[in-house]
Amino acid sequence: TCSVCDDDSPVIRCHECRGVSHLCALCDKEVHRWHPLHDREYWNGEYFTFIPPLLSPDHISGNLIDIDRLISPIAMGTCRHCGSDQDVKKRTFDTKRIIVTMKGRYELDDVILFCEACNCEVLNDGFWPGSVERHSQYLFDEDLFLFFDLLHKFSPGLSTRSFLNALEQFSALKCRTPRINVTAFTRAFQEWRYCRYEMAKIKKEPRFDCPACSDCQHSVHIDGNKKLYRFSKIQRGHQESYYSGDFIAKNSLVDSHLEKLGYASEVVSYN
Repeated sequence: TCSVCDDDSPVIRCHECRGVSHLCALCDKEVHRWHPLHDREYWNGEYFTFIPPLLSPDHISGNLIDIDRLISPIAMGTCRHCGSDQDVKKRTFDTKRIIVTMKGRYELDDVILFCEACNCEVLNDGFWPGSVERHSQYLFDEDLFLFFDLLHKFSPGLSTRSFLNALEQFSALKCRTPRINVTAFTRAFQEWRYCRYEMAKIKKEPRFDCPACSDCQHSVHIDGNKKLYRFSKIQRGHQESYYSGDFIAKNSLVDSHLEKLGYASEVVSYN
């Protein structure tokens, strides 16, 4: 019988629901309303098979039907930007919200809270948006970014595409849509990493504790040099780095250092 109501026959199995792993159709809808990213298995009469979050068995016929499921139940709140609680409204989109975690890609209904007073989205789901400039279809789990960042340091040869291929294959094995947009992931990851860099400066954390830069160097590649792009040849011209010379020293500092060391006064600068 069902692990929750102890009445109906279970048709759903979920190994992530500790203690209530076998659920009937009604209890599945209620329990996983609060846990939409659990990977569930459906008993089709012969064996268990994985089903995506937006499918659930009908409690009368037992057939799989489409259901509405959000990242988390929407509750009206206060805008953290302007402090208004009267102008926060629900906004529903026709597209699906794509959430990418350590377990791959999930698709849920796209319903957000939007503050009409300051024209901004109220983020209350705990995920990193695919874009900080506009409403994004993608949301990323920050633990996924942290894992990829650490993996990159200890496996420098791993490409972003290969990492996402593994996540896509994991999604497919769980009967979910596998495709993950590499451009959206790369942009969001770079924004997240720069935010971590700024936070590290505020906290006065060491910024060069890196396997590739430390005394016990992890690895090195012959092509690991900075490429000298011809910024004068492109329309936007030279653009200052977000990291403010932490990795590549400014020409003026290099020139003054060479002068102190007694090198020739004529120093060639590369722009």
